[in-house]
Amino acid sequence: LRKTKIINAWVVLTILLALVNLYSCSGGGGGDSGSSSGSPVVVQGSTWQRTRIGSVNTTGLLIANLKVLADSSDRLHVVHYGGNDDDAYPYAIEHSVWDLSFRQLEPLAETLVVTTLDNSLTLDLALDNDGNPVLVYQGGEFRECGAEQSDVMISLEENGSWQEYLAAIGFVHRNPVLTDGLAGADADVVVDSQGDVHVCYQFSYEGCDAMNHNYPDLRYVKRERTQLNSESSITEETIEGSLFPAFDYGIQNSVGYDCQLVLDGAEAPVAFYAVKADQTNFGDQTSGLRVARRTGAGTWQLDWVDEDCEVVALSAARFAGEDILAVAYAVQENNGVNTGY
Repeated sequence: LRKTKIINAWVVLTILLALVNLYSCSGGGGGDSGSSSGSPVVVQGSTWQRTRIGSVNTTGLLIANLKVLADSSDRLHVVHYGGNDDDAYPYAIEHSVWDLSFRQLEPLAETLVVTTLDNSLTLDLALDNDGNPVLVYQGGEFRECGAEQSDVMISLEENGSWQEYLAAIGFVHRNPVLTDGLAGADADVVVDSQGDVHVCYQFSYEGCDAMNHNYPDLRYVKRERTQLNSESSITEETIEGSLFPAFDYGIQNSVGYDCQLVLDGAEAPVAFYAVKADQTNFGDQTSGLRVARRTGAGTWQLDWVDEDCEVVALSAARFAGEDILAVAYAVQENNGVNTGY
C-alpha cells in the first residue's frame, strides 16, 4: 500500500535480508574483494547475488542503519549512512535506487547524497502517494554542549534535488539554565494521502546531562506539506513522557524505544513503542510493549499490547483494505545465566 509502509512484504523482506547480509559480510571501512559500489557480484558457494552499497570509514556518533522500500513502479529505494570527506560533517545520508523490473538487482540507477551530518542516531524512510521518498533523521542544530546535532529533520526529493526541513527541535523550555535537549534518538515517519508528514520521535531533557538520556519522552509532530517552510507552524505533542510540574520536582520515565508509527483507516496516527522499567526511578515500573492512539487534538489513549517483558525490536503496519493494525516484536529474556530472544 503506497499510502503507508505496507508493501510487498515478501519481496522486500527477501531483498532486505540480502542487503543486511551484505553489510554483515562486507562490513565497513575495509575493502571488499572484487566488489565495487553498485556492481553486482555472485558470491562463491551461494545463490545470492550481492551488491555493495558503500561503507563508512569514520568512527563516531553513528548507529548503522538501513531502510528499504519498494514503490509501485518496481523501484527499490534504499537509504543508508555513507562517508563524507569533511572533518566538520564526516557522514552523509545516501539514497540509492534499483530497478526491480528484471527481478534481480541491477546496477544502481542513481545515488544521491541527501545531506551531510556530524552524527545521527536515527534514520527512517517513507514513500508518498507518488512514490517519492521522505526521510527523517537526527540532524539540525548543535545545542549548548556542542557534542551532537539534536533536532529531528525531514528531507524530501523535489525536482531531482533534496530539500531539508525542521520536524522537531531539541530545546528545553522548562529549564532556564540547561536549555539543550536531544530530539531524535529514535524516530519513525509515515506520509498520509495528502502528502502530510507524521513523525514520532524520542526526546531527552538536558542532552548535556548523560543521565537524562536514560529518561526519554515519546513525542509526535505533523508537518503539512504546504507548510514545511514555516517553523512557526510546528506543534509538538507528548505521547507519553516525564512530568515536571515544578522546576525542582518531576517524575521521569523511559519510553519510546523502537517507535513505529502507522495511520489507521481514518489516517489518525497510532504509535507502537517499548517501555523500559529498568531505567525508571518513579512512576510506572512495568516494562513492555505499548500502543498509543491519537483520539483528538493533542490527546493520546495509551494501552498495553504486552506487559512484563523487555521488548528489544518491533515492526508495525496496517493491513491494506482493512482497519486492522498488526505489530511484530522481539522480547529478550534472561534466566540469570543465559539471554534468549
